[in-house]
Amino acid sequence: MGYTVGGRDSVGYYWGTGKTEIRLETRVDIISDTQVRVHTWASTRSIPPYNMSQYGVKYWCGLGDWEDTERYSVYNYGNWLPDVHDSVLVTRGYTTKTYRAYAGYTGATVQGYGAARNSGRVYLDVEIPARPERIPDNPTITLPSKKFKPDQNLEMTLKLNRADYEGTGTFENFIINVNGREWTTPYSTWDFHPRQHGEHLTIYCTAVYDMGARTIRLKSPTYYMDVLEYDPAETAKIKVSETVVTPGNQIDVECITSYAQGNAKFIRYELYADNRRVFYSDTENKTRLKPSDFISPTGGYLDFHWECVYDFYGKEKRVKSNTITVEVIGGCVTVYDEGGQARVGLVTVYDEKGRPKNVVISGYASNRQVSKTLVK
Repeated sequence: MGYTVGGRDSVGYYWGTGKTEIRLETRVDIISDTQVRVHTWASTRSIPPYNMSQYGVKYWCGLGDWEDTERYSVYNYGNWLPDVHDSVLVTRGYTTKTYRAYAGYTGATVQGYGAARNSGRVYLDVEIPARPERIPDNPTITLPSKKFKPDQNLEMTLKLNRADYEGTGTFENFIINVNGREWTTPYSTWDFHPRQHGEHLTIYCTAVYDMGARTIRLKSPTYYMDVLEYDPAETAKIKVSETVVTPGNQIDVECITSYAQGNAKFIRYELYADNRRVFYSDTENKTRLKPSDFISPTGGYLDFHWECVYDFYGKEKRVKSNTITVEVIGGCVTVYDEGGQARVGLVTVYDEKGRPKNVVISGYASNRQVSKTLVK
């Protein structure tokens, strides 16, 4: 608490000389790490033994450039008049500051009493303690999600969270780091296109605070975002028109999908016979072919399946269908030349118009039932 008496003044009156004075008191209350409240009080009186009375006076007090508070009263001999009180909320700086408190008085007509001709002023220096340096807590980030679609135009928003306790620092800005690249923003949200930064993102932010004598940077935890897992198609299924054929017969083979491409870009259909690619197209999901073209003349079995090929940002992904087995019945006969050497060949017959027809040599069981017959 500060206290001073000053501003004394002597004025001649018809009954003698009147002497007056003013008193100024101050007090600083610490409200928080960043604020104080400064109180000032002032009063005035006639200095005994002069005991001036029945003269009006205005007196006031205040701090620095803030607006002061004033009061009116009438001198009551040597008694101190009721205090005038003023208070100001002051922000604490990073260093100790000094403000000047003041009080003053002058004559004024009050309640019909004439104005005293006395006046005076008094001052006190008030020291405002520096705010203590209390380090804020670290910031955090709220992710919109941990997974994102690989669409280059997809925009998402990061929420940047300042600490609940910010100490005595003054927040300046955030620095966002995504896969080593940095951006600065004073705002609590940041819009970005995650896919443009890669498939796997490492994200953190730094909160910058002015602590007065120095600047500090506080780092958030590290967060991770990843592109959604590849899911190009729910199903792929093969369909064939026939599962038993003779040499030269054609069948239709179709690929049926759910058309759910997921994150990937469709490239082409591929058809395989015994794991050998026999057809592909970027538009057609069906074809007509002769299974006998892919097997020996003696016939046998072929395993057919489709593969749907997708591009996943430079990586080839495949969805494989189920497998269907097609039997090719052999149409070969064996004859022997004059030297006893076996000669194997296909038997071809011709219809009445001279058109060739496929032939299957039939075998008969003991019950006279045909075990293999002409398919077409």
